[in-house]
Amino acid sequence: LYIVEVVSLLEQLLNTILSPRYALLTTVGLGLLGFLVFLLLVSRRSKTDIGNIVEEETSADSEVQQEEESMQKTESDKLEKENISDVQSSSSLTSAVEEKIEKEPESRVRVVEEYSVSEHVRVSIKEENGEYRYEVIEPQLNDKLKKIIEKIKDEYIQKGKDPDELIKKVKISEEDKNVVSYYVKRDIQGYWKLDPVIRDEMLEDITVTQPGPARVIHRKYPDVGWIDTNVVFTAEELDLQARILAERCGGELSIAKPSAEVMTPDGDRIALTYAGELTPGTSTITIRKFPKSPFTILDLLNFGMLTIPLAAYLWTMIEAKRFVLIAGPVGSGKTTLMAALLQLLPKTAKILTLEDYHPEINLSWHPNWHRFVTRRTLGETAYGLGDILRLSLRHRPDYVVVGEVRGEEAKVMFSAAATGHGMTATIHAESMEDIYERLTGASMGVPRDELEFLDVAVIIKRTLRGRKIVSIWEIERIEKEHLISWYDETKDIFFPETLKQIMVNSFITSRRSDFRQAMESRERFLVNVLKENQGRRLTAVELAGIVDSARKRGEIISVI
Repeated sequence: LYIVEVVSLLEQLLNTILSPRYALLTTVGLGLLGFLVFLLLVSRRSKTDIGNIVEEETSADSEVQQEEESMQKTESDKLEKENISDVQSSSSLTSAVEEKIEKEPESRVRVVEEYSVSEHVRVSIKEENGEYRYEVIEPQLNDKLKKIIEKIKDEYIQKGKDPDELIKKVKISEEDKNVVSYYVKRDIQGYWKLDPVIRDEMLEDITVTQPGPARVIHRKYPDVGWIDTNVVFTAEELDLQARILAERCGGELSIAKPSAEVMTPDGDRIALTYAGELTPGTSTITIRKFPKSPFTILDLLNFGMLTIPLAAYLWTMIEAKRFVLIAGPVGSGKTTLMAALLQLLPKTAKILTLEDYHPEINLSWHPNWHRFVTRRTLGETAYGLGDILRLSLRHRPDYVVVGEVRGEEAKVMFSAAATGHGMTATIHAESMEDIYERLTGASMGVPRDELEFLDVAVIIKRTLRGRKIVSIWEIERIEKEHLISWYDETKDIFFPETLKQIMVNSFITSRRSDFRQAMESRERFLVNVLKENQGRRLTAVELAGIVDSARKRGEIISVI
């Protein structure tokens, strides 16, 4: 546009000076010349710009390359640092995990013991992190078998039909019929959900005090204490279970009569409260189980309750008609120890046992054993222990045994001991001071000067190592008691360790050579019987027969 304007101005200027012809030629020539000059200038400018652009691009590429190299180096350094950091972190994490594993040992469930209770019931005792669990294993049921069981129970309850006949008519396999029969009989004739637990002879106590799992004390693991089971109750189920136990054992439990004390046909003692009437919130169940075959002195020796020298000493003292009192807290094993010692008495002796209306001592194989129990009338005790103790003395007994002394019968008991009757009893006390305080207290009322009729006091307790005879005392007179034996729980050792040392400590045997000979014969007998029956448990009846045979052979020296 600039060129066109310049040419137009030149043409006007030349037209004024020259003729139009020459003016036009001149203008065209100048125009061509200007155009050529323009092209030359543009060409030079383009070359300069292209060079600059190439130079700039080359410089930019170089900068980009340097930047990429720098970034790669930075990334490489960063990765190397991250790798080192990861390795260090991994190493520290591994160390932390290893340290945690060392501090927190791996949790493992250990099966302590498994055994059968019946054809259909097994028990598994498991331990995890020091906590024990008692699991009942019953046959599993599918939906079909559950419906059959419920239908048979309904037919029995509503129409009184024989469950066995109903089970025979069901078209299922023989194996399933056995399973159905087990559950039907468990629920309508047995003790419902607690049935397998009650039938376990290895249990000592069972309790359900609130909705949740039943808890048990196992005879082999008494130091563990109460163990949770997998038998679980809701509040409604607990009420029903309490009523079933009362009804099946001949008792009554309802809102009108919210407590009951009953006994199973096998002799287990059950205490019940119903529907929170006396125990706010829920029904409660407590069952004290007694073994069908009572524990013998050999069982107690194997359990570590006492040693052979101590067993020989106590056996001699009871048979010699000394007044022996066994003291300890609840559940320490007082009655168990006393019953085991009574099993060793001669068959020719007349033994009378006096207990509350739920007796525990069983000497049914003894030909000259008489059991006396208190009697209740309309919920009140009509004949107490004091009454039946006076009555028993008219039966000319050789040995009088009071299951648990806690009232006025204590005065009668001390009077009987003064007349030469062999006397053995248990009492709730934990030391010699406790024994004296209880006997002379208002409830028992034994005159202090009559306490001298007591010959031997045995104190038994439940320790972390199980039930142990922690001390044995001989009473020469009040405030002159002789410590015959004691137990060191830290070392788990009974002192003295030999019978000769016990006889040295004993005020009674130091004056009686016949007592010393009798103790030695009993010690030899116990050593031989344990040796001959390793790995085999003798029942109370079997042991009584062996003792009787040894007496006839003169291996056990009699003492009077």
